[in-house]
Amino acid sequence: MKTSRTLRGLALAATVAAGIGALPAAAQESDDFSFARRLAYRGWFDLADDICKRIERDHTLPREVRSALPILLAEIELAKADREQDAGRSLEHITRSIARLDRFIADEPSHPRSFEAKINIGYLKSRKAKSLVDQLDSAKTPDQHDRLRKEASALYDEVTAGFEDSVTVWKRLPASDEVGGAIMDARLEADRARYEHARIPGLPDEERKKLLADAIKNLVDFEIDYGDTAKAFEAMLLEGKCLMETGEVAQAEVKLKNTLSLDGILRKEKIPRNEYFDSIIYGTYLTLTQLYLKTNRPKDARVFIETTFANDPAAVRAWIGMALKVELVDAYFRLKDARAKQLAEDIIKADPDGPFGRRMKERIAHLGSRGHVRIDQEQAIRVAEGSMDKGRLRDAMAMLRQAIEGQATEESRAKNVPKALFLMGQCLQDMKRNYEAAIVFEKVVALYPKHELGVKACWEAIVCFSNEFDTFEDPLDERDKDRLMETLLRTWPGAKEADNIPYLQGLKLENAKKHREAAEKYLAVPERAPAYERSLVRGAYCLRVDAFRTHADYVRKGKKDPAELQAMIDQLNRAEGLFRKFLDRIAKNPAENAEQARDRVSLVGVTDQELAYLYNHVLIGKAEKALEFLDKVASEMSADDDRLARINLLQIQSQLVLNRNDDAVKTLELMFHRFENVKETAQACKSVAIRLDEITADYFKKNGNVLDDYARENLKKISKYYAKWVQGAMRFSMNASVNDVMSVGESLYVNAKRLNSLPETVQSFMDMKKGMLVGWKNYFEEAEFVHSLLVGPTFRGKYAEKDRLILMARRARCLSFIADSAEGWGAAKNAYEEIVKDFGIKDAQGQFSRQTIQDRPLLLGPYLEVGAVYFELGRWTRIHYDNAISVFTDVASVSAPGSEPWWIARYMTFLSHFRRGGPKDIMTAQIGIKMIEDNYPDFDAGKYGLKEKFIELKKEIERTGAANR
Repeated sequence: MKTSRTLRGLALAATVAAGIGALPAAAQESDDFSFARRLAYRGWFDLADDICKRIERDHTLPREVRSALPILLAEIELAKADREQDAGRSLEHITRSIARLDRFIADEPSHPRSFEAKINIGYLKSRKAKSLVDQLDSAKTPDQHDRLRKEASALYDEVTAGFEDSVTVWKRLPASDEVGGAIMDARLEADRARYEHARIPGLPDEERKKLLADAIKNLVDFEIDYGDTAKAFEAMLLEGKCLMETGEVAQAEVKLKNTLSLDGILRKEKIPRNEYFDSIIYGTYLTLTQLYLKTNRPKDARVFIETTFANDPAAVRAWIGMALKVELVDAYFRLKDARAKQLAEDIIKADPDGPFGRRMKERIAHLGSRGHVRIDQEQAIRVAEGSMDKGRLRDAMAMLRQAIEGQATEESRAKNVPKALFLMGQCLQDMKRNYEAAIVFEKVVALYPKHELGVKACWEAIVCFSNEFDTFEDPLDERDKDRLMETLLRTWPGAKEADNIPYLQGLKLENAKKHREAAEKYLAVPERAPAYERSLVRGAYCLRVDAFRTHADYVRKGKKDPAELQAMIDQLNRAEGLFRKFLDRIAKNPAENAEQARDRVSLVGVTDQELAYLYNHVLIGKAEKALEFLDKVASEMSADDDRLARINLLQIQSQLVLNRNDDAVKTLELMFHRFENVKETAQACKSVAIRLDEITADYFKKNGNVLDDYARENLKKISKYYAKWVQGAMRFSMNASVNDVMSVGESLYVNAKRLNSLPETVQSFMDMKKGMLVGWKNYFEEAEFVHSLLVGPTFRGKYAEKDRLILMARRARCLSFIADSAEGWGAAKNAYEEIVKDFGIKDAQGQFSRQTIQDRPLLLGPYLEVGAVYFELGRWTRIHYDNAISVFTDVASVSAPGSEPWWIARYMTFLSHFRRGGPKDIMTAQIGIKMIEDNYPDFDAGKYGLKEKFIELKKEIERTGAANR
């Protein structure tokens, strides 16, 4: 068999596959070239640069060898990029490497290595794009996130176009090994770029699908063209990855297993494996394992990895060995195999600071938080604190339970359990589960009264019981609060916690919605009291809430009193001053202990949010300042901090106040990337979708409903954001009003039609004319999801009956617009039959009710569509033609002769008979059409577009009859 060309890349993987060898010019490289390259990849860049200078001065070398020096310099730049920890500086080296290769091609266009240089430029640009994508997770601002994503996408487009342009040019050149090999490389790398491009987070679904579909089509052609080369196996691996991305799991598995046949061919042909062959085989090992785990087949993954290690001992010693062990840990955990933890610890020990070790540490912490693996109790507490610092309270709770349950000795219990219980109580408090928190805090008081956290736990339990009593007015909660207050004063006489009494009084008033009085009580807490900082923030919060509510009443009553307005402004300014006082205090006074530090983190989060609300309010009008403040807060938080979602939501609110709508979209896209399934993202989606809806409606009014690129992109975003808001509203119980959800459903339905270029005249799939296609089904799927909620038990009975028909009809039409299989048409049938049942179009015995249609003429359209759906299903199950004929007969019987429904029903009746094709069906259709023609010689005269259809059906029946004679 023929084997592949060199795996081009400026990285160490640029090894020569057996058979063809390197390019002619490369074969003439001096030893200095090779030596400089080795030095560079060992990090000895100064020495490598010195050798490059010597090569430049060595005029004894052939010109074509010496002129290839820029390629070597480009490799050195890449080696620097490989060793650079800072992502920005690494990109600079890659950019310089590209520039050197561009200069080489410009100076030496006919050089034998120009093919290699062009391929490597594409490789480097792809690598640069991938580096930009990798930085998305750590982007500090929405602008940076948006810029990185757009730059990466543009680079991948450039790479793909560049490779395909090169192929077009090179195909015109005289045939040679160099030209043929370059074409082969460029074709494959163009589709690799498509694959990588499709994996950019946040890429529109239709764009992603098109990239993958194009790549798969091209790779199939590539495998046909180069089936006798190793390069074809590389293409198979890439195609398998593309198929996995599109969800074609079975096809992907077959393709990947076919790729592994490369190893058997090499053995049969007695060709030794080299780095190139290993890169294909090892890549397939990893991808196939990930496919098994992605499809929840851990047993298959385990068996495959263990078999691979047994059959390919070299793999165990290579990088793939560690990579497969990482996947094996995952498989073991899912199978509850006891070997999981030990293997994970072995990986950490073997690669403590490397990517595999880091991944295992994160995995153990994640699984430990879910009780799947036991870890050291003190480590569990530290992991829990880290989770709390990032707002991951449920993960923290799981780790704390593990820490409490895992104490082996009384000494360790006394050391670790009080802290674990106290932290658990704080988690429950933050989750608004006050009664449970009080019980946990009280355990610390009862079991460890002498621990330093005992008095703090007692106070927190008092606060929790106080909140419970104010909420539910259960005398038992009040009694428990008083009991614990007595315990605090008796057990810890003189404790500073006793100074917190005004805090409790403020809490009671706040829970009673007496915010102004509550603020004064909070602000009476003395500075020495442990609750002083909390009181500052809560006092300021109460002043802000009271001023907002007062202003809302003022506006509603239509008042015009400047003095009242000024009083509200003064109160808000006072609230701002108190928030600022708290921030200044913590900046000047370090936390006295870990508990205070953690409490401050929570209070700072509240303060940030409150200041944003305050600045955005119309009375203050400092949205610009709010945004500046929030940007600073966001820049100081780590990108994986879950609390950043709240900051992003506040940023969007400020951006919308300032009409910075593009910025709001960028921020929301950042949230989709990092926090797609959290409440804050759903809330932000609603605000941004409403604004875009307003903007786009105005745009259509000004431009006559023209769907240009600007409007199309807006509609896509509106559909995406509205759908996410409704999903979030249901998931997080956000009290979505029925009117809001109905409005969203209508917008999604109208947008789905517009985005699929269906005119307003198209009411259902029956109105679609030749050439009309539903290319983007996802928009109808989103509309159908919302309408299924509206007609379901959640919202049923909350709107008028006439609206119910509209909602049910829209839902059924969404399903019929996207139906293209028996399953799809079956779903549409079920939705339409619900209309028939709900509105009594047929009675309990299945008999058609003429009176129902006559009383409610609007039911005629959906009922006609029921028949059309049966007609479509007849292609798979012929009995549905019977159902269709029955419906069309009903419609014709209740419609005025010559009306549009009558004409459609008559035509569809004859067409159904013809398609059913029984012994009497064709005759029935023929006679029926003749009777119609006798009464209406010109049929509908084209009024409803059916004349030509009748004529064509008539001819088709005649041709069939002639054929049967």
